[in-house]
Amino acid sequence: MLKQELKYITTEQLRNSGRLSARAANICICSELDNLERIIHFYDNNKSAKILNYRGMGPTTFKEIQQLCEKTLAEISDTEDKKIAEELYLMESLLEMNEEERLMLKAVADLILEKEAFFLQRNIEYGMCNNEFVADFYDRYCHLPMLWLLEQVTNTSDDRVVVLLKKIHKVFNDQEVGSFAEIGEEMNISAERVRQLHRSIFRQFVKQNIEKASRLFYNLNDWVYLYEAIKGKLLLTQDSPEITEIMERERTNLSPEFVMEIIAYLTDYSVFGGLTEKDNESIWINTVLVKHEYTYMFEFEKFIILFSNYLDKNTENHYIKIEDFIEDHDLVNPPGMKKLNEINELAIEILDIEFGIYPGDNNLIFIPKNPKLKKQHKEEKPQKQKPAVIKPTGKGSKPKLPFLERLNILIAFIERNKHFPFCSSADRVEAALYKWWQKALTDLVHKQDFETQQLFNDFKIKYSKYETSRYDFEWNKNYERYKQYLQLNHHQPTAKENHFLYAWFIRSTYIMKKNRFDKDRQKKMADLKKLISKFQLSS
Repeated sequence: MLKQELKYITTEQLRNSGRLSARAANICICSELDNLERIIHFYDNNKSAKILNYRGMGPTTFKEIQQLCEKTLAEISDTEDKKIAEELYLMESLLEMNEEERLMLKAVADLILEKEAFFLQRNIEYGMCNNEFVADFYDRYCHLPMLWLLEQVTNTSDDRVVVLLKKIHKVFNDQEVGSFAEIGEEMNISAERVRQLHRSIFRQFVKQNIEKASRLFYNLNDWVYLYEAIKGKLLLTQDSPEITEIMERERTNLSPEFVMEIIAYLTDYSVFGGLTEKDNESIWINTVLVKHEYTYMFEFEKFIILFSNYLDKNTENHYIKIEDFIEDHDLVNPPGMKKLNEINELAIEILDIEFGIYPGDNNLIFIPKNPKLKKQHKEEKPQKQKPAVIKPTGKGSKPKLPFLERLNILIAFIERNKHFPFCSSADRVEAALYKWWQKALTDLVHKQDFETQQLFNDFKIKYSKYETSRYDFEWNKNYERYKQYLQLNHHQPTAKENHFLYAWFIRSTYIMKKNRFDKDRQKKMADLKKLISKFQLSS
């Protein structure tokens, strides 16, 4: 413990941890001794005094404060002695280093100090940043797992707003939410009041000063990575690889609907069919994020209702153009605007997501006669079932490919790109292959015959050397680039010559010292250091 850290240890924390009794802590708080720094300052000024001019501060309380302060000062003394010893050792080591080694050590020290300062500040605000998972995550991705932190807060908070939020909305994946009437009966309020809270409680959760929960939204820079992951996308659903990758990476059990509400609150996206949609009010099957600017130009909810009615009333098979449908129903505001192509693209994606309909040749959309299940909307009292529309089987259709054909497409992709398909990819083909591959790994393969399973197992063995993670693939690519740079230039890259490789090596060296690399990566780092030593000796 260092002296500068004392002011961050509150008297309440001392009471809660048992280092001060409740009576002594309350007396200190009433005397404006609200942190450990002030308590120690008070002790230094009064340890030789015969009379204490503090109300309620008797000999027993003062003795308790004395024991606390003496123990704390001993800890500070031990810490400072260790720090002095470390500094002496560092000075001796510096004298033995050349200038380039000193510069590298300084860069590593700057990274460590910057991280420690960041973690200290965030730990004061969030209170959970000392967790080992958080530290490892930060080392790997250079940002905090904010969704994970939010989940911990939501799980542990007993604030009324948080409790109501969890009762009314599906905040977690494994959570069951009752009807308005059931929730109202449990909470002893009317179903109508539950309906009102259903639409307002999320905003209260993120905006009101709810102990720890709203603190997570103070530092909006901590959430920038969410926006970076989806930047450039006009539309996303809860199944989009960009969303699923973030949730898997942060090991969060938050529901996709809740996560997408958070993203919409923090970014320039609007959410449709999210937490505020429930029971017979819902006109959306999925939760959908759309770039905010397009919600002013296009009436998305009206489009869903009108197209649903159009399908219900259809009496014969035919094709339509989505541009004509949009124009006929005056869904664009103002008409004749410049971004019609993007709006048409969004409308086609929504048809695929919500109705299972997509365009064939010449962008014509096939409308089947008398669909067995109709899309539900506000104007009907729906049954709770997901509608399905029969997809065309003739020209322009996209039938599902057999398992072996899919596998051959995956093999061609791996051999061409030298890695498995990644989750967060702007390429739709790669994103679709990733989703299929994940499904094949879990349940699809078990439905195949023995011969196909054997072929699939042979495939996994043959391509096991290829990376399945974007992070691992890029790290190995940077390793090869760094190695090639050493072999061509016979010296390490500097910040001026190649800042990216310079920073990559420093960061990798730091993570290596923390023993956070697997054996393969440790070996590669050792090979780089041997190569560096070889060129230093030869020069």
